[in-house]
Amino acid sequence: MAMAYHANAELSIARVAMRLAVFWALCSGVKAFVMTADDILDADIDAKVTRTKNRAIPRGDIALSRAWLFLALQGALGLCLAYTVLDPYTVRIAATTWPLFLVYPTCKR
Repeated sequence: MAMAYHANAELSIARVAMRLAVFWALCSGVKAFVMTADDILDADIDAKVTRTKNRAIPRGDIALSRAWLFLALQGALGLCLAYTVLDPYTVRIAATTWPLFLVYPTCKR
């Protein structure tokens, strides 16, 4: 954001702050999506580990079907937000990294 502001000094501080807030929301959403996917994919392992066995999914407080539904809702909301606030070229570039977010949890095993 600092580079964009430096490159285009006509940008108002309010516009820069708004873009920063939008990108913060997108990044937070991606992190939440990945964490949800990780919890779903590792539920069986988490149930066997003392440190993680009391998490909501392994403990049974959240059913896997509900977790998958929540993940789908996060994904749909994230895609809507991305297509609304980002230009199509940026979305295509970002899409090339999305598979890595889903592969990552399986690499920890």
